[in-house]
Amino acid sequence: MADICLVSMPVLGRAKSMIVPHWILWLAGYVEHKGYGVDVIDVKSNVNTGYSGKETERVFQETVERVIASRSPLIGLSAFTEDYRDVMKLAEEIKRKSITKVIVGGIHATIAPEDFFVREDAPFDAAVVGDGEIPLVKLIEAEKGGMISWRR
Repeated sequence: MADICLVSMPVLGRAKSMIVPHWILWLAGYVEHKGYGVDVIDVKSNVNTGYSGKETERVFQETVERVIASRSPLIGLSAFTEDYRDVMKLAEEIKRKSITKVIVGGIHATIAPEDFFVREDAPFDAAVVGDGEIPLVKLIEAEKGGMISWRR
């Protein structure tokens, strides 16, 4: 079991691209360099079948299944503003199926972290503002050492 699972959003543009997003590789490399295990999940669309509503749902469900199967105590998601609804949906589904802690980062979390906590039942446990390398390692260390009091 990895210490953290970093997840590429299962949305149209990223699922059709055969390239893993650079942010996920950068964070994974940094966390591994610090001695912690990382799972990276980046489900791709079958480009031969197009990207129908059915394929969109398949990519989403496969992403959720792989996140849950990772059994990582921390899940890291990244959100552009255009991904807000999708990242909320993904985090809600992960929380519905597991007790893992979900962390959000990225540009939207940096400019408006409060957006991820507007509801009392928000699916996020933490938001990272700015570069995520150091905060993620600190969150992993705090989680492993039992030194963090999550909001739930």
